[in-house]
Amino acid sequence: CSFVALLAVTVSASHPTTDIYYHEKSVLGPAMWTFGPKGIFIHSVDGSEVLHTLPNTMFCPTHTDYMTRQESDDCSFFDVASDGHKHVWAAVHSGVSRVEAFEIDTGALVASVPTCSTPLDLDYHPAREEMWLHCAGETPGHDGHIDIFSTNSLAIDYDPIHLNETGRVYGRSVFHSSLGNSGYASVYNVPILYKIDLSTKEVEERFDIPLSTGSYEMAYSPINKHIYLRSRVCCTCGAPEADAESCGRMGPSLVDVMTGPNKGFSGNGTCSNACEGTVADTHGVFEFDTVSSTFLGSHNIDSKFGFGADPVASPDGKYIALLGNDGGQSVRILKPSKNGELSSVAFDIPVNFKGGDQGVVITDAVFIENDVHGDIAVFASSKDNDIVMVDLTRDPPLVRKLTLTEAQESTGGRDRKIEWAPETNFIWVSGTDSDEMYVVELSGDGDISKARVSTTLTGVPSSQLIFVENYERKRLIQMMATRNSLARNDVSSSNGLGTASLVLSIISIVLVLGMLAKDMMKKNKNGKPQDTIDTKSLGSKITS
Repeated sequence: CSFVALLAVTVSASHPTTDIYYHEKSVLGPAMWTFGPKGIFIHSVDGSEVLHTLPNTMFCPTHTDYMTRQESDDCSFFDVASDGHKHVWAAVHSGVSRVEAFEIDTGALVASVPTCSTPLDLDYHPAREEMWLHCAGETPGHDGHIDIFSTNSLAIDYDPIHLNETGRVYGRSVFHSSLGNSGYASVYNVPILYKIDLSTKEVEERFDIPLSTGSYEMAYSPINKHIYLRSRVCCTCGAPEADAESCGRMGPSLVDVMTGPNKGFSGNGTCSNACEGTVADTHGVFEFDTVSSTFLGSHNIDSKFGFGADPVASPDGKYIALLGNDGGQSVRILKPSKNGELSSVAFDIPVNFKGGDQGVVITDAVFIENDVHGDIAVFASSKDNDIVMVDLTRDPPLVRKLTLTEAQESTGGRDRKIEWAPETNFIWVSGTDSDEMYVVELSGDGDISKARVSTTLTGVPSSQLIFVENYERKRLIQMMATRNSLARNDVSSSNGLGTASLVLSIISIVLVLGMLAKDMMKKNKNGKPQDTIDTKSLGSKITS
């Protein structure tokens, strides 16, 4: 009997463990997450408080660094993404390639999943609740280049998608809810746009990219359901009269040049990124219609600045920015129109970054759209310490520069990142080379000329940053508020049923908001309230 009694006590005592987790956990709330070699730092959006940290030793074991050949426990984050309701995902390499999943509310590490080699590009599909990952190569046990993860069950192991190519398959992918059951992928040295069936998880069709040897960067607009993909070509090299001065680190090889002044040449030359920005880069960015499965034409930057560009889309697809191989002189903005029609040039923006060569020195951009600021694009460069803010509602656009730091050398490193915290006035910009993070505050009256660096955080080494919020919880609050409003309207009918409806609605709202308020009180116990703008806005990079 004593054993039975003890068993009963043990079993009954085990139940509160789960209850405590759900009812007592502290919720981070809207926050900026930074990822770097020494781990993850989670800050309040104004930068005034460190909400949580995860040291690299939690998920990056000691390994031999592939570049230095020395032992290291640093993390190399290739990409990060949020599913908006459960997890924050990070594609990381530290000896082996993995995808790490962190709980969106607490930052706790919940899964570490081996994946294909060099995990480059994470893309969330909200309608399917799946995270898609494009890798550069295969690894033993992962014979494929595109891996898939279910946000509902981290234990599901889908077969990766093989792109049927030999060697490395560096590239990008497009997965968007408006594309239905299809996604698309590029490969840097193969002139094919791959169409992927999301249900069978196989390559469904292949489309030849005109006059190209491959493609890499891609952008997508749901307005016209068009993909914008950068063309890669072959060119002559290694001589004063050649298209490219250098033949690249791999040296010359036998090529066929299909574009530029040396079109028709066959012989020693080079291909792919060594030809970017040369006179052979005549097509720049192709525009592909996903409805008719046809290439409509191509776009390039103003020829007085150079040739070739990387495409970047605003979250709603309203703007396509061409970041040119011009040393940071100008950005061309395309305006997508109807499906099946080639996008038009809206305007060219003189951003005039300094210190660049003929490469793409604008490494990141964000788009801000709300009732206060209108439409703003913000560009960051790896070559100098300014950001450029552009008011896209003006014609011509209003351009303003803001200096991040007075340092003589650029602090941006190879890939300066920029991120906006939606529904706030705060933009974060990384300074990788100095382990700094710059928090830029926009003016509450919408004047971009009044933007300022409100905080400079030090000791924050980072390669990636992302704004994170539990949008599912946010939507629940909005639904409860709507239900409350409808119930109040029912009372005006002086109907007993309406009164009962109001009572039930109030009870449900009190219960839900009570729990949410409890979470927020815990989160803000030692923090400061965050400045917000009470307007409908779009995330700067949320495109699905």
